[in-house]
Amino acid sequence: MFKSLHQRQLSESIRSNTNSSNDDIGSKRCQVCKKGFMLRRKITCQICLNVYCSDHCTRKRKLAENEDQAFICDVCDEEETKKEIAQEIDQEIEKLSLEVKELKESNERLFKEHYNNTASLNNIDMEIKKQEWSNKKQEEELLSQLESEQNRGLKIRNQVDSLRRALDESSKAEKFMSEACLEAENETEGLKLEIHNVEEQKNEIISQIDKINSSLRQSLSLDQIRKILCERCLLLVNKNIEGNEKPVEDVVETVKEYHRQSLISQETDKPTKECVVC
Repeated sequence: MFKSLHQRQLSESIRSNTNSSNDDIGSKRCQVCKKGFMLRRKITCQICLNVYCSDHCTRKRKLAENEDQAFICDVCDEEETKKEIAQEIDQEIEKLSLEVKELKESNERLFKEHYNNTASLNNIDMEIKKQEWSNKKQEEELLSQLESEQNRGLKIRNQVDSLRRALDESSKAEKFMSEACLEAENETEGLKLEIHNVEEQKNEIISQIDKINSSLRQSLSLDQIRKILCERCLLLVNKNIEGNEKPVEDVVETVKEYHRQSLISQETDKPTKECVVC
């Protein structure tokens, strides 16, 4: 691009110099030192087409790609050098501009990446804080549940201890009740034996009374019976014979029945004196 631009500039310069310096082409003096070419070589500059001596036209340049190097004057060489330097500067400036543009784009990209990364870090930081808060809340809830379970376990342990003590006491009470029941059974057996003995004694007494009554009916009168009776039996006999002329057998039978009832109810008092009936 820059070479084609340079070639166009050179061709335009050659055409302008050709039109303006036709009179100088055939000049016999150098355009710089104004000396003739008797002892010097005459050289025509291929850019400005002016005539110069060999002292002031010593530079060579390749004006086109397919051409050989041609002589140019020092002035044109200096101008061409300035143009080349300017082109190089422009190229460097363009390169620098491109680099600055790339750096700017890169900087913008990095800024965006930094912004996005910062936003991501902030989001991650927020998520971490939320997670920490959630974990802390869960930890507090778990600690509360653990404390509640420990209290519940302590209560259950106390209840188990209380139930164990109650079971021990119940076992002791059961053992005591078993022993008491066994003693009661033994006492019941003893009472049964005593009742049996009492019944035997009662039957024996009844048989004795029957014997006494039979003997009384055969040998004793009412007055004699009164003498051998105790006060209680005597009152009973008198009560039964007052106003009634009962025979001795009936009176003795009445006393006998009375004593039977007394023996069954176990309420018979001891006689005041020895009595043949009671």
